[in-house]
Amino acid sequence: MLSNRHNAPENRARNSPLLLIRLLLFSIVLMLGIVSIMASGGGGKDTYPVGGIEVFISGQGKVTGDGIDCPSDCRENYDFELGDEVDSLEKPMSANPYIDYKLDEDASSPSFSGEGQVISVDSGDAISLTVVFVELNNDEGMPLALSISVGGQVVADPGGRVCDAETTASSCDHRVADAIYSSVTGQIQKRRRINLQAIPYSGYAFAGWQGDCSGSEAEQEHILGGPGDPMALSCSALFEAVPVADYTLSVPEPAEGGSIASISGAINCPGTCSASIPADTEVELFYTLDGGFQFGGWSGDTEDCSGSGSSVTFTMTSDTSCGGSFIADNETQYTVSLTAPENGTVTSAGNELNCGATCSHDFPQSASPVTLTATPDTGYKFTSWGGDCASASTNMAELVLDGNKSCTVSFTVLDSDGDGVAENVDNCPVVANADQLDSDGDGAGDLCELTGTWDFRTEVTVATGGCSGEVGISDNYTIDIDQNGQNVTLSGFIGVATNVLQGSVDGSTLTYSGSYPEDGGTTTQERTELTIDWNPPISMTGVEEWSWTDGKSTCPSGNESEINATFRN
Repeated sequence: MLSNRHNAPENRARNSPLLLIRLLLFSIVLMLGIVSIMASGGGGKDTYPVGGIEVFISGQGKVTGDGIDCPSDCRENYDFELGDEVDSLEKPMSANPYIDYKLDEDASSPSFSGEGQVISVDSGDAISLTVVFVELNNDEGMPLALSISVGGQVVADPGGRVCDAETTASSCDHRVADAIYSSVTGQIQKRRRINLQAIPYSGYAFAGWQGDCSGSEAEQEHILGGPGDPMALSCSALFEAVPVADYTLSVPEPAEGGSIASISGAINCPGTCSASIPADTEVELFYTLDGGFQFGGWSGDTEDCSGSGSSVTFTMTSDTSCGGSFIADNETQYTVSLTAPENGTVTSAGNELNCGATCSHDFPQSASPVTLTATPDTGYKFTSWGGDCASASTNMAELVLDGNKSCTVSFTVLDSDGDGVAENVDNCPVVANADQLDSDGDGAGDLCELTGTWDFRTEVTVATGGCSGEVGISDNYTIDIDQNGQNVTLSGFIGVATNVLQGSVDGSTLTYSGSYPEDGGTTTQERTELTIDWNPPISMTGVEEWSWTDGKSTCPSGNESEINATFRN
């Protein structure tokens, strides 16, 4: 995200030393070709080179013509027949600015004063064209607004603008250079063709377009400008998670005492202890006892796999493990019971005890020690154990089974900032604000509001491959942040107001990601995490991970920059 990281061609003055040297070399090559052919009598050919064009581009755009497709192919020589009295050729050329850019006619070569231009090439000419594209201002051109749900990205051409929503929904605003329509002749002199392509990430599928775009085709082309054509475009791309077709059900194989099977027959353990089950299928497991044993209870990684009933039923929404234990008739058992807690839960390691639902269970002595874990509800914290668990100093208590055990547990309201407002209802849980003042009504207390102008400083600390030379490069610029509840919009990266990323605030952590155009390519903020110091003046520090590409060169994932930011107002 550093403006001097990726150097697009500078505006080249037509008398710059570099341009003069390249033009001189181009002319020498051209003349050598003419002399060589004339000296050889045409070399058996009836044509000879009569002139050529070389294009220099500054900014983001494309120039095309006969043999010219710049920036990939920016030079072409032209021939005509020997003896032909025609001593010049007319070559149509076209300049096409990328999204967010326009042609700067004042800075471009005088012979290229419009986006469509016919260039006259005379015999022996070595014509050099400088074509300059500059960024559109916020009030110029036609708006292009993109909104994307989580799960994919949209690439907008020309220019390969990427709007990314890998982890959070995103919106991107662009400008498209004006089309020209003559009210006198009623003719459209030029239109803008915009190509949008929706690309889902792994685990997602493209679900369709909304807004000015519609339909289920991932790639769309739109024409802006002219009568009957839109002068603005606002499109939303929708992605949806692709459901997993099957999940794995695993049953730990009992060492002795009985077997466990499913009603469907997919599980019959020992023997068949794992099966692939379609997603959202309801599964019922039951047990069968061997002589001399009794059932010790169900346990697994789903809450529904608990208790000591004859069967358990649960729905496959993920890979699941569920099994049961068997106890010999002559093995001693002890009862562990809990007083049902308020504002939290207590579970045993195997989930046989899950209280508030199941607050008592008989454990065989061989299961000693039994570990209990106390988990507070949101907005509360663990305080203490009581009864036979009173000696435990953390939220985990171990019980040695030398008799029946009974425990209690306490949870209290969490109030980290000590302002007397419970954390689960506090609109600013990281800074004391007993008055709960929220001037803009967005759910975030005024003392936890990031909205305003920030001074950002970044410095590249790690860079991979061809980008390793960027280490140590720094940049300073201004960012505007708009916060609405926990959601934030950050505008103005690299000093460009239209460079916008989306993120969120969680306590004292700000995270954001997304992409924006930079120096002829696209910079992707893969993930940025900043730690907020709420003590005035509010400041933030952290690290960003980034990558960059312009279609010809790439800075792959793994690059990092250190960020320091200070709240200005």
